[in-house]
Amino acid sequence: MFRAAIVGGTPQPVQFASLLTRAGHTVVATSSPDAELGEWARAQSVPHFPDLGEFGAHCARATIDYLFSVVNYRMLSPALLQIPAKLAINYHDGPLPKYAGVFVTTWALLNQETTHGVTWHVMEEKADTGDVLKQVSVPISPTETAASLNMKCYLAAARSFQTLVKELDSGTYQRTPQNLAARTYFGRQAKLQEIDASWSVEQRATYRRALDFGTGPNPFADRMPPGVAAMLAAEPDGGG
Repeated sequence: MFRAAIVGGTPQPVQFASLLTRAGHTVVATSSPDAELGEWARAQSVPHFPDLGEFGAHCARATIDYLFSVVNYRMLSPALLQIPAKLAINYHDGPLPKYAGVFVTTWALLNQETTHGVTWHVMEEKADTGDVLKQVSVPISPTETAASLNMKCYLAAARSFQTLVKELDSGTYQRTPQNLAARTYFGRQAKLQEIDASWSVEQRATYRRALDFGTGPNPFADRMPPGVAAMLAAEPDGGG
């Protein structure tokens, strides 16, 4: 059994924290800017720290084997990454090294990929560059949206996490270095392509699905080209 800390955002880290405790491992501390992980921690009598500095200080005193980062949009300092006695591990919702960065499910749909994937990897100072510990492929259907692909990735992450935890506990995990020459990176400010007048109905439909986040917030809302925003507003039912 090992001792772990979890940092992340949105409700998703709660399931991974629960999986750890159900497997008999100890969650030493959690950190999140969102309410859900804090509520879970309080219910479990686990120390919770919205502030990363306080979280790191507590982890350093408490001694942890692994630090897990799940849907975490805050950069972790090199000092924090050095605290776990064994590894700092990140969940990434893309198949590294090809889709490093953020919101990569949308970029995969815009690029008309037929498969995507999720990756658990060792955290390094440079984002999404560490050795791969576990990677799972996820199929992309012809009608896939960002929301549905995000859910597929989440389910694949939960399944692969259970396997990874067993391997970490038994010491049978394997580290596979990334081929960083094949790396592509999508940053927070990456620009969406403007819609061309020559685009087919299918191309426009692909664009719509890639920006369909269901009931969740659209992270591209404040940086859409005028034509994209106009298309989404004019074609609420799918655009033909």
